[in-house]
Amino acid sequence: MPVMSFTLRNPIRQYFTWRPVPAAASIGIALAVSIAFAAVLLVHHQREREIADNTRGLATYAMMLSAHLESSFAVLEAVQAGVLDQLRGENVANEQQFVGQVSTLAMHDVLTARVAAIHYVGGLTLVDNRGMLVNSTYYWPMPYRDLSDREYFKVLSARDGPDRYITKPIRNRANGEWTVYVARRISSATGDFLGVLLGEINFSYFQAFFSQVAPQSDAVVSMFDLGGVMLVRQPAIAGVVGTAPNTGAYRLLTKGIDRGTTRNMSPIDHTDRIIAIHRVPTYPMVVSLSRSVDAILLPWREQRQYIVIVSVLLELALVISIALVLRHLKGRERLRALEASLVQAEIDRAVAAESVRFNVAVNAMAQGLCMFDRDHRLTVSNPRFKEMLGLPSKTMTSGSPLALLIRGAVVSGLISIADIRQLKDTLKSTNDLSQALSTTWDIKDGRSLLVTLDRMPDEGWLMTVADITERRRAEAQIAHMARHDGLTGLDNRTEFRDRLETAVGLVARGLPHAVLFLDLDHFKNVNDAWGHPIGDALLQAVTSRIRHCCRDIDVIARLGGDEFAIIQPLGADLSGAGALSERIIGELSRPFDLAGHQLHIGCSIGIALAPKDGREPDKLLKSADLALYKAKSDGRNCYRFFEPTLDEVLQRRRVLELDLRHALASNEFQVHYQPLIDARSRQVCAFEALLRWYRPDGSTIPPSDFIPVAEKMGLIHSLGRWVLTTACQEAKKWPADVSLAVNLSPVQFNRHDLVDGVREALDASGLAPQRLQLEITEGLLLEDVAETVSTLQQLRDMGVCIAVDDFGSGYSSMSYLLKFPFDKVKLDRSLMTNLGRREQHDIVVQSIIAMCNGLGMRTTGVGVETQEQLAFLQKHGCTEVQGFLISKAIPARQVPELLADLSVSTERFATRSKVVTARNVKKSTKLPALT
Repeated sequence: MPVMSFTLRNPIRQYFTWRPVPAAASIGIALAVSIAFAAVLLVHHQREREIADNTRGLATYAMMLSAHLESSFAVLEAVQAGVLDQLRGENVANEQQFVGQVSTLAMHDVLTARVAAIHYVGGLTLVDNRGMLVNSTYYWPMPYRDLSDREYFKVLSARDGPDRYITKPIRNRANGEWTVYVARRISSATGDFLGVLLGEINFSYFQAFFSQVAPQSDAVVSMFDLGGVMLVRQPAIAGVVGTAPNTGAYRLLTKGIDRGTTRNMSPIDHTDRIIAIHRVPTYPMVVSLSRSVDAILLPWREQRQYIVIVSVLLELALVISIALVLRHLKGRERLRALEASLVQAEIDRAVAAESVRFNVAVNAMAQGLCMFDRDHRLTVSNPRFKEMLGLPSKTMTSGSPLALLIRGAVVSGLISIADIRQLKDTLKSTNDLSQALSTTWDIKDGRSLLVTLDRMPDEGWLMTVADITERRRAEAQIAHMARHDGLTGLDNRTEFRDRLETAVGLVARGLPHAVLFLDLDHFKNVNDAWGHPIGDALLQAVTSRIRHCCRDIDVIARLGGDEFAIIQPLGADLSGAGALSERIIGELSRPFDLAGHQLHIGCSIGIALAPKDGREPDKLLKSADLALYKAKSDGRNCYRFFEPTLDEVLQRRRVLELDLRHALASNEFQVHYQPLIDARSRQVCAFEALLRWYRPDGSTIPPSDFIPVAEKMGLIHSLGRWVLTTACQEAKKWPADVSLAVNLSPVQFNRHDLVDGVREALDASGLAPQRLQLEITEGLLLEDVAETVSTLQQLRDMGVCIAVDDFGSGYSSMSYLLKFPFDKVKLDRSLMTNLGRREQHDIVVQSIIAMCNGLGMRTTGVGVETQEQLAFLQKHGCTEVQGFLISKAIPARQVPELLADLSVSTERFATRSKVVTARNVKKSTKLPALT
């Protein structure tokens, strides 16, 4: 072996000795090629990895956008389902009933309210079975429109037609915008086709939405139909929407691919782009997200610049070195010894310069980098690598074994042993080691690191670490937006449903839960009075208080508008739901100070217990909703548990609602009049108008039963206006010194046309405003004080008398008499019961009468049934009296006879009053708002 080595080295030595110039040139060329090749390889590798990383990111982002759009479009179908449920609840059986139910202004208002807060829904439209437009949020009153030629109508009206039909994206004939129509078939209980409920999704809204969620400034977010027609593009370019440009998305779609990535030269902005598309599930459209290759490669170009600069400097240094070597070789014979030393010095200097420049390039990288040889020992690293992994400096010396680096990373506390095992498992599970391997570490300081391993030609390893925290945070934000409410941060309806499914699974294992439905009382008044910004701030404040009342394990969701829901795990004690409800009601009853306004609301809560009230999500939701309805019916600002009888109550209420609509259309209502007499002269000074409902079969419905239902349905406005108009026309026939008293519902004050309605009734009847007395209940005074005072002042400015009814029934506050412009105070009938029997009771009534007289307000004693009560009121200065002692409420035709009868002498009146009080007449029920 020594002899062979000598024989091999001898020719090489002779070659370098006798031909030094060609030998040096060969070495220089080999070094230059090696440096250039390494630089090109590194640049190319970095470029391909940058493109691959961004391609995966675009695909993920497009998938999340499509999921978000799917959940957004599902809101429209939920709204349609709500309308269909309402129609089914009204038991429409044929076309005539269907048209009669849905062609009303009330239905128009319902449709408008349901889509008011959904910005991307253009509107809702109802079409009958002949294709004629019967109601729409776009018009009122309805124009003549025949829609029977529309594709969706033909499909749904077919005998075996589907229940739902989604059109291809088309241009809206009215405004030219791209639109998708979601049509739902409306059928009777027997399956007969009644019509179509049509919802419209406008894509113009998504222009602004895409501008907000675009991941980078150069990103283009678009939406196409399945034929490749562009529907939306952000940023917008005139003339491209509505066309099918030969984009990457178009090419994928023409191949039948509705999710994937490609690279294409954009025909729109002539930019080389990477495109990712993903179809929106169940809808005929895809989302496209693209970035220009130039923008993607911008970080790579910066790295390439450093690498090229270093390579050029190395090449230049090499050329200079070789030139100097050759120059010195020419004088070899004269200065051989000196030449050898100079050549060695130049070589050492070139190597040092190469190392310095390489280190500069490596240290300038944004990523952490290190290289290991085939024996797993460190050869190259940059400070960024040490900084990102928190490694001590002693572990980063050249030649340090890989095991030492791993121990240092674990000791630093940022990297866990599980992260190291994950990296080893990735290496073991990969057969093709020629490809780069990547894994993600979620380290303990909250950052996310992308670790990439790449095998080098010398069987060593190149390891890079990139900080992808911001990228993953953006992805997490998109996922969060799809399942949470944007205003309050609470779970949305979709997330709440999933959490409820999980809770039902726990119930099956023996862990009881409670489902609470919350509805804010009087929230609409805040929105109407102060605007939606204050309303949004109030919802956020309400959310904060609800969270304060709940535990971390409780699930809180906002279902929409002012509706909230809670899933509460319960222990052995099932009273936790009631205790939580009491805390929430107490917190929300306290005033809210927002933007200089003190706002008052309440909260009604319905509670369903699992498994007692249901073991399925739908059953629990229905039970909680029925309990909430019970809480509202019982006066609001309270909570109620579900009871099996509530379902029967709901059915009776629905029947009453149908009968109430029919009664209003069939004129089954009558106005009766009860007289008020002057306490001194005993002459009739006014009549109070009281509403009665007489059904065709002769039965009567108590006002206390149908008035709350009319208020809830919104019929109280038309019913109240009819009573006012009818009573004013009748009062015009009475003597000029006899006034008319009409009660107003608090619900009528929610609309701004109340003053106009009173003015129209007076103008139509010719009744003098001074003869009209409008009575309000004390409950109205607890609503919006400023708005109520303004409305009452406008009525007084017309000359109308304002009276507060049922004073002393529970809400009474003496401050009301100073805040509000009252002309008369009507004492509640409960104050008459013990009059003259209890001294303390008498003192209270005397004080109220004296205070009102001192403030210049007239007083009326209501519910007077005995001569003793009348004498007491006369003695202490009560202005007027009303009750069965004088007369019960009578039809309008009997008013003239009553006026004549009550004009007789005091003796005859006294005699008649004794006869009247002896009658066993059932006390009439005072309407809480209208009578």
